[in-house]
Amino acid sequence: MTDEERMQYFKNAIISLDFLIRLVNSVPDTLIPITLTVKGMLISGRLMSLKQFHEELGITITDSLRNETPEFRREIREFAQNLLKLRAIDEEGHLAFNYVCIKDPVFHLGGQPVEMEMTVPIWIGKIDSIDGYFLGNILYETETEDTANNA
Repeated sequence: MTDEERMQYFKNAIISLDFLIRLVNSVPDTLIPITLTVKGMLISGRLMSLKQFHEELGITITDSLRNETPEFRREIREFAQNLLKLRAIDEEGHLAFNYVCIKDPVFHLGGQPVEMEMTVPIWIGKIDSIDGYFLGNILYETETEDTANNA
């Protein structure tokens, strides 16, 4: 990436978010509670590394292909293994990919979680699509009361 391209990137990205993404990609198994704002939607979950994302992706895909042929499953496993070889941080310490990865995302619109018919274990998006963020996850009053009662 040239200096000019890097300056353009930082004009469009939130520098502290870039730092957090580099952190989770540098320290193995790090998960940071975070809530992102993306075009008016809130995405609350745990910031994860690209490697962790690819591990989860491989598990999710292979689990869903139990009824496929062994040859097809083997090809998918090889593809997933190749993804794990990708380096998220380049030799200069900069992000090699423009992605933010979230584990156990919960999507919020209009102040309420979006009801989904399936579990979404992971989410990936472009860093420059993020409008804002805060550290921590959104808890609604009933969740807070239930958590307090179970403590």
